Amino acid sequence: MGLAYLAYCSPQERGIVMDLLHASAANPDVARALLESKIAKVVAQGWAVRQPSMASDSATLAVPICLGNAVIAVVGMTTYGKLMTRGTIERLLPGLLETADEISASYYHRDGDAISGSK
Repeated sequence: MGLAYLAYCSPQERGIVMDLLHASAANPDVARALLESKIAKVVAQGWAVRQPSMASDSATLAVPICLGNAVIAVVGMTTYGKLMTRGTIERLLPGLLETADEISASYYHRDGDAISGSK
């Protein structure tokens, strides 16, 4: 779910994460390029998926909840890694996107543009 948040957070927040990555990675330039590539993919498709590194690990499908240009949260669905197939994503993604939109609309109707300054 972190990648879905990172893809939509402010440039300042992303810069902090990139600085931390740069300070801790064995090869900072490669790590930064890989993360920037992943972020670009998430922004292009509007959602993120974390696939397992081992067969026994879980997988998560995540969608950002935004108000205007500000990400305020992420909604996700986690399952067994081997179940997170293209078909699973195609079945579950519309519901997650709809849920994110409904939560965003609920915040907007409750708080107006106090958080995002737009919409």
